[in-house]
Formats: sequence, C-alpha cells, structure tokens
Amino acid sequence: MSDSNDSDLNNNTQLVEPPYLHKLGFAYNTALGALVCLTCGIAIVPSHIVNHVKNKHAECSINPDRELIARDIELYGVPEHLPSLDLTTRPAFQGLTVHTALQCSLCPKVYVAQSSMVYHHHTEHKGIPVPSSWHSVSAQQLDHTLERSFFPVIPQVTLPLPSGRAILDNIHAAMDRLDGQPAGHRLDPRLVSPWLKSNRWPELVKDRSVTDLRAIVAPLKANEFPLLVPAVHRLFLTSEDMFELVPELVLQRLNTADPVKT
Repeated sequence: MSDSNDSDLNNNTQLVEPPYLHKLGFAYNTALGALVCLTCGIAIVPSHIVNHVKNKHAECSINPDRELIARDIELYGVPEHLPSLDLTTRPAFQGLTVHTALQCSLCPKVYVAQSSMVYHHHTEHKGIPVPSSWHSVSAQQLDHTLERSFFPVIPQVTLPLPSGRAILDNIHAAMDRLDGQPAGHRLDPRLVSPWLKSNRWPELVKDRSVTDLRAIVAPLKANEFPLLVPAVHRLFLTSEDMFELVPELVLQRLNTADPVKT
C-alpha cells in the first residue's frame, strides 16, 4: 500500500535538531521521546546510530563521531530505549513514515498487508467469517525490527500554499471591489493632505490649466528674475540672525513635527 514520509522540518512542532545528530540525518521527537531517522522515517535507539548510518546510509561516506553523538544524547536527554505504545489512535508522530493500513473490525490491530490481516483473523478470531474488506486507516510503526507493530494515527493536515497566480487573482479581485465602491465613499484627489487643504492649494489650482501649473514649477531660465537668487540669500541670512530673537517655546514648536502639516 502507498505510504508517505512526514519528515518535513518546516512545519513541525515536535522535532528538535541536536547539532551533530542533525548532520547525520536525525532529529529528536519530543512527543515520542525518541530519535528518528528523517530519511528512513523510523525511530532509532542511541546504541544503533553508528551501525544505522554505516549500513543504511553507506553512500554518504560518513564515519560517525561517537563522542559527539554521546554529547548530543546527553544534552537532549534522549532515552536509551524506544517507548512502548498501545493501539490507541493518536496524532501522527512527525518524522515517522505514515502508511495506509487496514484495521481489524474486531480489535484495534492494524496491518499494512492484507495477507497479514487475513492471518491475524484466522489466528485471533477463529470461528468468525473473514470479512471481505477492512476499514482503511493511517498508521505508523517505530522501526522495522523490534517495534515493528503498526498503530493507528491521525495524519497531520498540511494546507497547500497559494500559488503566485492565485495571489495575483486575489489582488485583482480586491482592486475590482474597490473600483465598484460608490463615488460618495471616495476622497477628493485634490485633497492630498490637510496641510495643502489649510493653504487652500486645491482652490488656487482648481481653475488653472495644466500648462500654467507646469510653468509655475518649471526651472528658471538664466534671464528670469535676476535678483531672485541674491534676494533669497539675503532673506536666509536675515532669518538666521533672527533666531536669537525667537522665544524658546516658538523654537520648540518649529522643531517639532506638526500633525497638521503631516
């Protein structure tokens, strides 16, 4: 039957990553209380780590450092033995492979292979006709040897992330909704800010042509207003001298952000 591995570290809350063990491909599942091999999707006892890496992942050409392994085991308090689990249905343990399995209708036993379920029925439920089908469930197992019995689980539901196309469609839909709002809900585009409104800027430019407005902000030509530059310079110097005469409270207000003008 088909199976899937729930070893994605991006959306987990059960897995922690001991520094050296994580480099070897292991994580510690705090809910399970055991190390899991993220590649194989099974639980591992600390004493089997070195052999597991050498035998199951020889292609990685890693020679595990026993001292660094022992340091991580002690630091994270990893138990020496795998936990004993009953057949109670529970949330899936992250890092263990999730299998599609069959559950006995007369007891909680779970098997992946139908032949195993048939054998179980003949040995544990003698005299009762063998069902033609069994209820399909999700199941996990701790490992493939000592703790290979399956137990039913509730798999985690991972919501798919929206695609870029879906995000753009949502933005366009929101813009369409804004375009459909009643005109009375819109602001006058000439009221750029309260400061412009307080200076009557919208009133002053309302009846002006675009050409006139461009001429107002156009750079000065060389022969225009020949006395303007020295006049502005003199005004600046005079204003600077007057700062000594300005009261302290006025200076504080000039140097403070004015909500009306922002």
